[in-house]
Amino acid sequence: MGPLPRYMIETIAVRRFRVVTPLGTNADGYHEAIIERLDDVDPQDDESMYVTRSSVSSSSASIRSYASSSSASSSASSSPPPIRRWDAAALATSVHRVRHFVACLLQNLPPGARTHFTRQHGTIPDDPADLSFWVAGFLPLSPYEKYELLPSTSVQERMEKVVSWIERVTVARRPPAS
Repeated sequence: MGPLPRYMIETIAVRRFRVVTPLGTNADGYHEAIIERLDDVDPQDDESMYVTRSSVSSSSASIRSYASSSSASSSASSSPPPIRRWDAAALATSVHRVRHFVACLLQNLPPGARTHFTRQHGTIPDDPADLSFWVAGFLPLSPYEKYELLPSTSVQERMEKVVSWIERVTVARRPPAS
């Protein structure tokens, strides 16, 4: 028997979720599954220590989503999630770097392109939890790279990942030194 099938699920949702148990295909050809909602860890609840990839909330629901096969491989790790100290200064630095990148990007766009960008992507979110997803939406990266943000329940971890992507994109777009 070959490897398990992989699916790309396209959905519009209010909350992030992960598929817990595939239920199979219904008569209409839609794949159904039991899902769990993913919520962010609130660093205000326990500022000393928290798990960056916490267990998800236990709310489950049945969903319908049209799934198309995909050959993308999953990079799931069997090791336990790392425990990290929440660092307010590191988060603030990451947020500042991301906001600075967006400000420079918008400043370098012609007025018409800036207006188009704002219409397409909206204004920069105030909440760091939303900022990481907002910036990932327009960075020139593969969708599979962007999916790395979805399972993370740590705002700090997501912001650090986005900063690393911004650095990579910025270096790649820099003209070579003469």
